Amino acid sequence: MGLNSTSALQLLNSCCSDIAGLIFVIDSADQQRIKEAQYELENVITNDEMRGIPVEILANKQDLPSTFQIMFITYTLS
Repeated sequence: MGLNSTSALQLLNSCCSDIAGLIFVIDSADQQRIKEAQYELENVITNDEMRGIPVEILANKQDLPSTFQIMFITYTLS
């Protein structure tokens, strides 16, 4: 489910007290939205309610021929 910044942060703010961790999934085949994913991830991990909560980043669709390589995704999201 894709969320925009406002709805993602509202969702996180309403349930963060009970979160044990967050899995952030990036579509590594969607070259048009890599910057949006970077922006969304930054908004989530800089949210005060997320402090101390582990985040796992999954790059899906790595089996497709036209996907970003893991090193590029790592560099872009950091």
